[in-house]
Amino acid sequence: MITKYKNKGLTWVDVLAPTKEEAIELMTEYDLNPLVMEEILSPSQRVKVDRYDTSIFMVLHFPKFHLGKGQSKEQEIDFIIGKKFLITVHYEIIDPLHQFSKAFEVNSILGKKDFGNHAGFLFFYLIRELYHNTADQMVEVGSSLKDVEKNIFDGHENEIVQVLSHISRQLIEMRQITHLHEHVLNSFDRAARKFFGEDFAYHLSAIIGEFNKTQNILDNYRGILEDLKDTNDALLSVKTSQIMKKLTALNFIMLPLAIIVNFFIITRDSFLIESKTGVFLVIIGVSILAIFLYVYSKKRNWL
Repeated sequence: MITKYKNKGLTWVDVLAPTKEEAIELMTEYDLNPLVMEEILSPSQRVKVDRYDTSIFMVLHFPKFHLGKGQSKEQEIDFIIGKKFLITVHYEIIDPLHQFSKAFEVNSILGKKDFGNHAGFLFFYLIRELYHNTADQMVEVGSSLKDVEKNIFDGHENEIVQVLSHISRQLIEMRQITHLHEHVLNSFDRAARKFFGEDFAYHLSAIIGEFNKTQNILDNYRGILEDLKDTNDALLSVKTSQIMKKLTALNFIMLPLAIIVNFFIITRDSFLIESKTGVFLVIIGVSILAIFLYVYSKKRNWL
């Protein structure tokens, strides 16, 4: 499906899952290289930048977080940037593109925003929106980390282990999806300087800056996650040690009692258990010993 937006001589063409006929139509109308037509017919597994005579072709993947599922989804956008046109190709609905289309349409109708004199500026505003959306999604991860911190110190260490693993998985997937962006953007910087001129250099640097902001947020959250993991592991270790300490103390109390009771069971001919009074005396003796061992353990802080 092809949707076109126009603003003061610039055209943005947004394409959702193009058919071969639509790809040929775009190639004919915007004088695209046939290799580009082949590229946009199906999703690509790798990010890339190619410069042609009339356009620059770039493929980037962006993350889509699913906080409830503890994982991230990869969404591809292909950019074809000409002098006066920008074509975006994607294979599913992408929220930031939808939001940008509404803002673009409103500005086109009201004539409030000037996107610049070539499509490079239009690409700049769009890619900035995509990185802002990525940063906003990571803020949600930051909120989850704050909840984790609160729960850790509220004594829910065991329940937090799985939550931490989910967040860790999201950040790892985020890193895997975006780690090649810097290389691609640097290649795009060199191609776009020649294609649009040095006057566009500031905006190219700003694009890389927007990407770096997302990476700084990611690195910060990864550091916080590692600290929370270490803290949670330390608290779990302390709790486990306390449990083992109490179990050892209980064993210290119960073992002597069990030995004494078993002794009298084995020696049935003992004068102490030949009468009810003797049995009573054994029970009293064992009870006194149990109380003594319990008090001793408490004083030693074993219980």
